[in-house]
Amino acid sequence: MNGSLSAGEAEAQKVVSDPKDAKGMVLAIAHVGFTHQAGPALTDSPDVNDGTTIWADGRRGSILIGASEEGVAGCEDPYDVESWKQGEGHVFCETYLVPATARNIEVHWSEEDGEPCIWKFPHA
Repeated sequence: MNGSLSAGEAEAQKVVSDPKDAKGMVLAIAHVGFTHQAGPALTDSPDVNDGTTIWADGRRGSILIGASEEGVAGCEDPYDVESWKQGEGHVFCETYLVPATARNIEVHWSEEDGEPCIWKFPHA
């Protein structure tokens, strides 16, 4: 598993129903890579990315439910993964709104009830 982060500015107002809701906010898109390490092929839509969250300056960002990461370079749709074979990797993404003034961005991922893996990204 590995992670990276990309952020946008004007795009935030384009993806919410009321642009006022995105005032002072930017998009943060977490790209998290997962590899099926062992066992038979996974045949259900993977929910492994459900444990991904984005934090800004110690506060959880606002997830954009229904945000389409389609067209975002490097993001795969988990519903397109029909048979995930051992050794195969996929990159799934989550989009959040975070304050434009945030100085530190973190991507957290954890299994159910597990301790999170945390990637930290300074934000200028």
